[in-house]
Amino acid sequence: MQRRMDDYEANRKMPEGIKDMMDETEPPFTEDILIEEFPADFKMIPIKQYDGKENPAGHMHGYCTWMRIRGATQAQMCLAFSLTSTGPALQWFQQLEPGSIGSFRELKQ
Repeated sequence: MQRRMDDYEANRKMPEGIKDMMDETEPPFTEDILIEEFPADFKMIPIKQYDGKENPAGHMHGYCTWMRIRGATQAQMCLAFSLTSTGPALQWFQQLEPGSIGSFRELKQ
């Protein structure tokens, strides 16, 4: 299974930043999410990074709205989410158990 995951990682299309993040950390996502590809023309959304000091519901609402406008799938929303976080919020994300998130709904909780 690990070899299959490595093959997916090596061959799938991902925007810059997301691939870098995946290479640096063990992602908390299940295989179904990790194999998701992004369109070649996908561009990250123009949203302020969340640092844990402001309203998390407001950040999540803005993120979801922008990603839906861009036509992102639920799996793509999972993969790109950490790029909108910094500081303690990013540290929280990086400490999630590998393979523990199987949907965007689970990530939001």
